[in-house]
Amino acid sequence: MRGMLGACAVALSSDGGVLLDPSRSEEQAAAAVATFAFLVRSPAESAAGTSCELLLSHATGGIAQTDYEALVGVTKEAAEASARFCRQAMLAGREPLAPLTLTLGKLAATETLA
Repeated sequence: MRGMLGACAVALSSDGGVLLDPSRSEEQAAAAVATFAFLVRSPAESAAGTSCELLLSHATGGIAQTDYEALVGVTKEAAEASARFCRQAMLAGREPLAPLTLTLGKLAATETLA
């Protein structure tokens, strides 16, 4: 296997807030919505350690270049965390992952992946 696919959607509100994995109603109320898909490779699959390559992005609404780059970083972290969770779920007898904190602008969300 060359890696795992990880995708994440984000919604930007008109006041600059960011929602990770928005619901349909949150997407409809958002000023912009973007989806990013990554190929996540573990250290065993990549000579350079864990790597995360952007494969696809799709956006509706206006997103400034600096905001777009920040969104790529946040969704990349989310894709990597999702891939770590999936890999861990396939291994019996492993300890739960540490809490994940993603921060972008006005957003600071903490979620435990266990």
